[in-house]
Amino acid sequence: MKPVFQQQLGLNEAEKYRGALNTFDDSPLEFFIFNLILFWTDKDKMKSESSHLSAIRDKAEKNGYTWIAAELSSLLAALNVNKNANTTLAQELHSSCGTQSCVELVKEIPPWEKILDGLLTITDEVAKSSQTAEAEQRLVWLFSHNNRYKYCSISPKMQKMTKRGAWTQGRPVALKNLHDNYSTMKGLSNQDRRVCQAIKAEYYSGSWRSYGKTEYEINDDQALPALVGHPLVFLEKTPDVRVELVMAEPELEIREEKGKLRLALSPAPPSNGEGEIQVFKDTPTRFKLYRFTKKHQT
Repeated sequence: MKPVFQQQLGLNEAEKYRGALNTFDDSPLEFFIFNLILFWTDKDKMKSESSHLSAIRDKAEKNGYTWIAAELSSLLAALNVNKNANTTLAQELHSSCGTQSCVELVKEIPPWEKILDGLLTITDEVAKSSQTAEAEQRLVWLFSHNNRYKYCSISPKMQKMTKRGAWTQGRPVALKNLHDNYSTMKGLSNQDRRVCQAIKAEYYSGSWRSYGKTEYEINDDQALPALVGHPLVFLEKTPDVRVELVMAEPELEIREEKGKLRLALSPAPPSNGEGEIQVFKDTPTRFKLYRFTKKHQT
């Protein structure tokens, strides 16, 4: 069976076995097995051997080798040699000995498909290697919120995978590092990179006696919407508890004030302008993000 496996793998070593396939005329069983292998590995060459195959089939049937005769008939039918007659004969002979054909057990794979499978295998191995490297570390975001002042903050940490398959507590990642290297840094998802785009560099000039400096801050109005649906946002005080951030729209409510009905938005838009994100706690682990625009100010 070695040449069969080599042929399925697209190896040329199978060729050297084919020259020996016609040297078993004295043994019908060996003749059938090796011609079956030839059929599985080189169907085109088999067609040139059809007359020889027919002669051995007739000899096998005459001498009582019913199953071999049935299988050789199946081979001839598969090669489109007197297909109807050989199919009928194969069925009759198999029926008489209670067997089924094994000719179609192995499907011939075209050379182009073997080459394509090889290329896909190489691609998969490269992808798995890359995924393994990425899986060795991950970026998480720690979220804190003050419900009274509607203030929140987010901070990044890089966690690494331990040998036991657990994640470490993680180390803080400098905003400057993320700002400068997020596009190539390992362990970041595409969503992480969108959040990192919200990190802004601000240069502050010094006095005449000191140098200026650059500070890095996260623009919450840009970063928080980018974190919506992120699977790795955790509470800062309890970093094993996941946080869900969702965008929401303020609702119009009818309120009674001093005996009169009044329409009002809930939550109310901020007095310091539009565009800013307001965060409200919905549940202990779910927070709603509201962005107010001009339409909410009128």
